[in-house]
Amino acid sequence: MWATLWLAVAAIDGAWGECAEGQCHDQAGLFQIDAKRGTATLGSNRSQQFPGIPIGTNLGGWLCLEDWFFSGNEGRFVSTTDPKGQGVCLPPLLQGGKEPWPSEGMLVQRLVKQHGKELAAQVFEAHRNSFVSAGDLEVLADLGIKIVRIPVVWSLFADALAPLAEEEYGKHNPQNETVVVPDPFYYQNASLVTIPRQLLENLLAHGNQLGLKFLLDLHAFPGGSSDGTYNGIWPLKPVFWKENIQVGDKKTSLQKAGMMIYEKAIEWMESLEGDAFQALEGISPMNEPGHLAGFQSPTWATPDQILGWLSKSIQIFKDSELPLKGKRLYMQIIETAFPDNSFWDVVPDWWNEQTSPMDRDSWAVLDMHWYTAWGTKGGVLPDRAAVACNEPVQKILEVLRPGIEGFAKQFAEKISGQKACTEFSASTNADALLACQDVAVTMPWLQAQVNAMMEQRIAPFFWSFKMPYGTIFESGWSLRKIFGMNVPPPFRCETGAGLLGPDATVPCFAGSCGDD
Repeated sequence: MWATLWLAVAAIDGAWGECAEGQCHDQAGLFQIDAKRGTATLGSNRSQQFPGIPIGTNLGGWLCLEDWFFSGNEGRFVSTTDPKGQGVCLPPLLQGGKEPWPSEGMLVQRLVKQHGKELAAQVFEAHRNSFVSAGDLEVLADLGIKIVRIPVVWSLFADALAPLAEEEYGKHNPQNETVVVPDPFYYQNASLVTIPRQLLENLLAHGNQLGLKFLLDLHAFPGGSSDGTYNGIWPLKPVFWKENIQVGDKKTSLQKAGMMIYEKAIEWMESLEGDAFQALEGISPMNEPGHLAGFQSPTWATPDQILGWLSKSIQIFKDSELPLKGKRLYMQIIETAFPDNSFWDVVPDWWNEQTSPMDRDSWAVLDMHWYTAWGTKGGVLPDRAAVACNEPVQKILEVLRPGIEGFAKQFAEKISGQKACTEFSASTNADALLACQDVAVTMPWLQAQVNAMMEQRIAPFFWSFKMPYGTIFESGWSLRKIFGMNVPPPFRCETGAGLLGPDATVPCFAGSCGDD
């Protein structure tokens, strides 16, 4: 039985295993609103109108950037192929540069070259302190979300690399300081801004008061451990799996540096106390390890390299105090890292070798991602999609549903124990111009996916919670948009809108008049 927190919605309205086929999301009693917080405006009518939401969602675009999240009205593709990128802004300070940015590391480096390290750090500090608010946490809790996955870049634990390069990574206070640090390999081309750990601790503590749990997801590693705009160095080649660092101790491999970052994350998790520790669901050691390496020749990562690193990460977690304290390890792994469609020939046996049945029923969760946006498509051009967006909704679902049902069934049959899909969306096409944009389509498609996965006891996490600066993508990728809880973006996001520094002349008011 799934008597665990990450499927705790089952406890709301009865045992999970007793739901009738096709009714799991209804029985879970989702969309229950906490009247004590004065949010009765969403009430029972809304619950009946929108009967199913995922167990989890992601705070994408907050502590790990992807260019398309910040493309304003100019974006089109979810998976960017143009090396120039689609990123336009990073509000509130960067409301629009002169040219697009392709990834977080490239954006930081560009800001440093044009405006210096201090202002570059301030741009990111302002973004991080404004993108996710207390109100967002209230909405997450009101929707009935149980677990919030937080993708982060490696600079949250940049101090872990201080023994290798003290000058670059050991001069800041990781608890409360925001500074620029270079990528350990692409130090001349890419940099990141450290994430003060107090920022996350405050979020965890607040979320715990609302009944939320949080999954820490190490989404991007030094040198790039996957191929995509979220990796921190795109469009540069991922080198994490085969190269050494190029600052400080150059004998150290990037794989070793990455493990030091992961170990620091475990150490930090163990140090948390009170509400912050209570809110911690667990950790994902690496997001989409080796993504797309299986399709490229020559490859830059082999399955043996990937599984070897992941095996070490499992052992480190197992040896920590976290499993005994109810925290989980979500082992994210992706088919695109394996050549010749060999994923299912390799991964189930490997997972069973690394974990015991007791592990898989307690702290070990195998995690896969699934999107129809790159599979069976719905679209506005019938000759480029399996079904047209103007077909009746039931017809669209009839065409799209076999994909998710097949994925969920295979996942359940091949992998024993706890399972999650920490990324799926309601988008019907990776080309947003061709995707179905009507929420009347994307809402039931989201619900169909949730239902298919939960019937196979797979915990679904929607990607992503909000996307205020990626307008064209919102109908398929923003939970707030789909469930009618969107708010207009507070700042501009337009090419050429400019960088607004924090030092501005403010008109005096009352007691401030006459002050220097």
